[in-house]
Amino acid sequence: MNIKDLTTEANNITLIAIADKVSQAVASNGNTYLTILLKDKTGTIEARLWDAKPHDLETWVKGNFYKVNINVIEYRKVLQAKINSYDVVDNETVNLEDFIPIAPLDKELMYHEILETINNLTNNDYQNIMRLILEKYGERFKIWPAAIRNHHEIQSGLLWHSLTMLQMAKAVGNVYHDRLIDLDLLYCGIILHDLGKVVEITTGTSSDFSLEGKLLGHISIMTNELHAIAKEHNLYNDNIILLEHMILASHGRLEYGSPVEPHILEAEILSFLDNLDARIYRIDKELEKVELNGQTPRLLPVENRWFIKHFNKK
Repeated sequence: MNIKDLTTEANNITLIAIADKVSQAVASNGNTYLTILLKDKTGTIEARLWDAKPHDLETWVKGNFYKVNINVIEYRKVLQAKINSYDVVDNETVNLEDFIPIAPLDKELMYHEILETINNLTNNDYQNIMRLILEKYGERFKIWPAAIRNHHEIQSGLLWHSLTMLQMAKAVGNVYHDRLIDLDLLYCGIILHDLGKVVEITTGTSSDFSLEGKLLGHISIMTNELHAIAKEHNLYNDNIILLEHMILASHGRLEYGSPVEPHILEAEILSFLDNLDARIYRIDKELEKVELNGQTPRLLPVENRWFIKHFNKK
């Protein structure tokens, strides 16, 4: 059985999953327990291992595979699993792609559309710098997640998120064709705005932050990389400064992690498209888990609001 198929009727169910997150706490009776986020290709479920012994604390490690026997309950309108028993599964005996959720679009086709966009740029400065950056980071761009959690936290999620934003930006360009929007700058800013995550995040069975990710963050990482590559190839000019601003202002507000707020129209558009795509992904993912007319739990990334599934996809 897959995690996505679990219901409250699932008792004494055995499945293989990845421990995507492991933490320990003390219950009201004084006994230690583990909270484990179990993950497979279809989704995640939070599980509890009650009365955890020292052996359990040593055995449960983030990123490892486990064969678990569970009972499923509903707690505060969210499914939760109780682990009855478990065995460690050798990571080498498992095909990772069978357990890692992957973007629904082919990575090579998505990347081809990114390259086509760059090849059609009219600004030579942007075209040259983009080709140099993707020559270095393109292969990682194809497979990296866009985050550890909250949005597009799946294989090729970074590419999918970037391409979706790029497609939305092209639609914006068609609607506002009479406005002063530098579409070349907008497209390049979108492609680069999260690309630093290929350095910020380590990936595999479970994602985590690298040392650079913890101390610098993807915005600083890619801004510094853009600056260095432009300097190295004698491409640094006002166009590159504008592109640096696109990355630095991509989160939109200082309190959201942007070193600067948007001060050009293209940066304002980028930050809104970024936020919109992340929100749509998170809400859609939660709606898929509930029945028709069902209600999601409150979603922290969307101001802690809940949503109702009022129709099914055709």
